[in-house]
Amino acid sequence: MGVMRGRRGTAMIAAAAAAMTALSVWSATAAAAVEQAQSRRAGHTSFLEVRGDTPPWHRVVTYVLRADDTAAAELGAFADVADQTLNDPRGWGSGGAIDFVRVRHGGEFRLWLASRRTVAAAHVSCSPEYSCRVGKDVLINAARWRDGAATFRGHPLDDYRQYVINHEVGHWLGLKHQECPGKGGPAPVMQQQTIRLDGCEPRVWPLHREIRVARPALQAG
Repeated sequence: MGVMRGRRGTAMIAAAAAAMTALSVWSATAAAAVEQAQSRRAGHTSFLEVRGDTPPWHRVVTYVLRADDTAAAELGAFADVADQTLNDPRGWGSGGAIDFVRVRHGGEFRLWLASRRTVAAAHVSCSPEYSCRVGKDVLINAARWRDGAATFRGHPLDDYRQYVINHEVGHWLGLKHQECPGKGGPAPVMQQQTIRLDGCEPRVWPLHREIRVARPALQAG
């Protein structure tokens, strides 16, 4: 789910944040992280050269990782999956053109592992049943993180975890919900796959057309 924050939403997310213990996880300082990202990009050179749709630009996107009290014990595993997902060449990183770098503070968006109660308190349009995006806050529902969704039954739990991160970060990039384009085909990552598939097959990664739509936001900054 994705919503825009109004005055009421701003007050609610501020109140929710005040009730939390914000835990930041980082692997290095921001400068060192950017250097690591540049080194990682160098390792992708051969892949970038053969992929015709890779844009001729590079950008570093910074984010902060946080959790509320109820999810603090799972923050380490969450950090690993988040980093792998955001920097996978099949994802929003456009095959290595974008590096998502975790920093100690600041950041362009905040990625949360949050309880049902915290998610519901973030905005009037957020539900305790699902994850949500409110302004710069990308909130992953800890209950879904633990249990997944019935629509992903038969798939590894990490598939659902990667899907929901990609979906909510997609909202941060400005993408709206999509419908299943045709039975038997792959679901867009911006389809609400947690709720229903409508004949599509579960898919973790954004489709090429979704990445093309997101590129203006990815290039900005």
